[in-house]
Amino acid sequence: MLLRTEAIYHCEPGFYLEQYFEEKSRTEREIKGVGNVSFAVLESHCEGEVWSHVAESISRLDAPMPVRKILGENTRMEEHASWRRSTNTIDVEYKPDNLRKRISVKGHIRVGPAGDGKCRIVVEMDVIFKIFAVGGMLEKLSAKEMPQAIEKDCAYFNEHLAPK
Repeated sequence: MLLRTEAIYHCEPGFYLEQYFEEKSRTEREIKGVGNVSFAVLESHCEGEVWSHVAESISRLDAPMPVRKILGENTRMEEHASWRRSTNTIDVEYKPDNLRKRISVKGHIRVGPAGDGKCRIVVEMDVIFKIFAVGGMLEKLSAKEMPQAIEKDCAYFNEHLAPK
């Protein structure tokens, strides 16, 4: 299932792209903005023009009981992200702690100018759940949660981290 959402951030594209990989800023956004339990950058590399990281986020799962019984009350995801500085696209893959072989979340974040010192973020993720009886519930949950998370991140970023 392809999920797509977009948002307007109050900064130039280059600033957004750098802040995505800046540990302190990203941790603040994930915890205070999005509402995750925790967020930590486990590895970060900047080699040549490629910036990449592996990060871990833990969030409370707001899902029906059958889904929570399978995945737990909290979910841990590893984010594998990379950005080639000559492009305005971040490639992202999320790897869940549980059921890695049955859950696939891959996609990209495209960043482009939106005028007046702002940028448009377009997030497209291909989400696949191969879990008997709850796969459909997880797809519906993802379709609801992803846009809400981007909206929360954008609101927090624009209020607290965007250049004034």
